[in-house]
Amino acid sequence: MEIDRISPLTTLLDDVFYRSSIKDMRNFFFNQIKTEKSWLLFSDYYLENEKPNNVITFTAMPHFADLMDIQDAIKLVAPKDVKHTRNINENFINLINLIPLINVVFIFEKKKYFIWDTHEELCQSLFEYIEN
Repeated sequence: MEIDRISPLTTLLDDVFYRSSIKDMRNFFFNQIKTEKSWLLFSDYYLENEKPNNVITFTAMPHFADLMDIQDAIKLVAPKDVKHTRNINENFINLINLIPLINVVFIFEKKKYFIWDTHEELCQSLFEYIEN
């Protein structure tokens, strides 16, 4: 079934979530925390030119504890930003594995017009999005 989408990004999201990912998330994540009512959503973006890819990351976490307590615990086992270290403390990995997180990462080839191939495609997509 072909679903009409307003941008290539929404098509990619459908492709990721409506295949095996959604089943895996339901079975291994949401069934274990079905009573949670409040959630935190974090995002991180790398859209620079120094690396070969653009990366967009979303992380969802149930709001089950004080975020400052989690931040303090992480700082104890990972005092530096993980991106800037060669060795990761095993206690950091154990702590992260205790926190129920869903990470969704999109890695895009470096393109001049992000996910579009041409300036015209980008403009057309943005125009359609604004029009909708």
